[in-house]
Amino acid sequence: MPDKPLPSPDLAPYLAALAAAETPAEVSAVTQHLLDAAEPALRAVSDYLFAAAQWRGRHRGAAKGSPPKLLMEAASRSLSVAAIADEADLTTLRAEYDPAPTPNLPPPSQARASAGLPPASPHAPPAGPTPGR
Repeated sequence: MPDKPLPSPDLAPYLAALAAAETPAEVSAVTQHLLDAAEPALRAVSDYLFAAAQWRGRHRGAAKGSPPKLLMEAASRSLSVAAIADEADLTTLRAEYDPAPTPNLPPPSQARASAGLPPASPHAPPAGPTPGR
């Protein structure tokens, strides 16, 4: 049994950098730096949980919701934390710096007026030959 707990990371520099950030890009840089720093610890926890789930082959044939299956799910989710945070960060950056284009179409009333066509009658019959005639 290890006699000392794992050291806790010092988040003070990350929190200070986050407080000083003025743009979404700066927040992203801090977030990515933290995720990169945390990845080895998250991977180590995941590896341990997976090994605990496989201990003495108890995961083989284990039912859903059993301790081995729950440990395997926890191993997977511990890595999902970084992936979800990364997805949120990327979505924020895209929304801020690469938003979806908005069409520059004139309002419908201007479009008709500029085309020089009269407005269509609400009960106008369809134009052209009728199918089957």
